[in-house]
Formats: sequence, structure tokens, C-alpha cells
Amino acid sequence: MMKKNTRLDPKLISAAIASLFALSLPAIAQDKPAEFGKPTGVPWGPVTVYPEADLTFKSNDNIYSRPSNTKSANITVLAPKVKLEAKTGPHTFDATYRVEHGSYSGVSSANYTDQGLTGNAMWVFSGRSGLKLTAEYLQGHDDQGSTPGTGAGHANPDKWHQTSLSGTAG
Repeated sequence: MMKKNTRLDPKLISAAIASLFALSLPAIAQDKPAEFGKPTGVPWGPVTVYPEADLTFKSNDNIYSRPSNTKSANITVLAPKVKLEAKTGPHTFDATYRVEHGSYSGVSSANYTDQGLTGNAMWVFSGRSGLKLTAEYLQGHDDQGSTPGTGAGHANPDKWHQTSLSGTAG
């Protein structure tokens, strides 16, 4: 008997982030105007929340990347993201969660959901010294036709994950 994978449904998480974004619009609208190019966050207790959502429509006339097996599809990509940021004096701490869901018309095997979680901690010790640590976990995919040896290109896209930890001191 196989154990069922108990991870959260990415579509449910995307809907929750989109709802948070929609509910925060009135608070953003009442805030003072932001400088051009600088996002305005929503205060939430000791942190500031920066919700964001991108919606992209595109078309690909050869999703399998093969001259002998062409298939075109319209692609809809929904990418909600939320960033939580806290500042204590000169120090900044943030965490960002993002989801990207791509839906191919007529080719459900090409649909994908990628996720990423990133955390940053930046300590400023003086005007000339500081430390920044970053931790990141990504779940992604390779598009159909991009992986050699997948036959006619009908196989489900390869899925992968990546974990990284980095630091910078100056």
C-alpha cells in the first residue's frame, strides 16, 4: 500500500493568495501614493505584506519542440505571490511565497504548477558592515520537448526541486 503525498494543493494556495490580494486592495488604495516603481505594502501587525499577482496569456505553435510532431496551444499563466517583510531598526527580514500555474489549452499533460519559498535576513552592524543570509526552496518543471530522450514529446514534463542557502558578508 502506497502512502499518499500530503502536500497542500497549489490551486488552493493560489486561491488563498489571490483572495488576500483582493482583500488588501482597499487598504492599498487608502494608503498614501507610492513613488513610481516602489510597491506599497499593507501593514499587518509587525510586518508589511506585499501581495502581487501576474496573469499572462501566450501562444506556442510547437510545444513539443519537434519538427515531426507539432502541436500548438494557448497558455494561461497565473502567478500569485506574497511577501512578508519585517524591519527592526536597520535590520530587514522577509519571506516570499510564489506559485505559478500554467494551463495549456487542449494539452493537459503540459499543465504545470511551480512553487517557491524564499527567506532573507539582512543585519546591518554599522555603516560599513553587514550580513545577508538567503534560504530558498523551489519546485519547478521542464517544459515539454525541452528534455532530450522523451520520445514523441507526449510525456509529462520533468519535475524538479532545488534547495539553496547563501550568505554575503561585507
